[in-house]
Amino acid sequence: MDELGFRAFLQQRSLKESSIDTYITDARRVEAHYGDFDELYKKSGLAEAVHAKVPGISERNRSSYGTAVRHYRDFRDSRAAARDSVADVDDGGRAQLIGLERELQAALRDHIHQLESGLVVIDGGFERHVASDFIDITAKSPDGTVVVIELKAGTAGRDAIGQILSYM
Repeated sequence: MDELGFRAFLQQRSLKESSIDTYITDARRVEAHYGDFDELYKKSGLAEAVHAKVPGISERNRSSYGTAVRHYRDFRDSRAAARDSVADVDDGGRAQLIGLERELQAALRDHIHQLESGLVVIDGGFERHVASDFIDITAKSPDGTVVVIELKAGTAGRDAIGQILSYM
């Protein structure tokens, strides 16, 4: 389970921290019984875990656990939708580059550890809006340094340097 991404997703919905902590704790308990949520999402969209029947859990808590699983499924659905949305207007190849950049972003988010060991995505699976533009991926290194990743599907021009500097 991508707890950091899930937490950011819940925070974007303006939930109280105590509610967020409860959803994450409940999701952990269900995941411990059913297996890795990300793998289950890929196989079945978490269908079997939504109606979580975890031994020793009361009927009242089962409803709460199901809500946590549904929130996690919504989180993963939102990431998948962001990956799949590609511009459908072709403006001299720009739409193809935008689509490729989104695919690169999705692949890098899913395998961020391959870029640098211990690197963790902290933006909840969404580009982060700043005054100058959108940051493609925001991550954190093991030493706590915030890492900004700007992706370019084609050849990066001089303006890319200005774009990155504006994020600082």
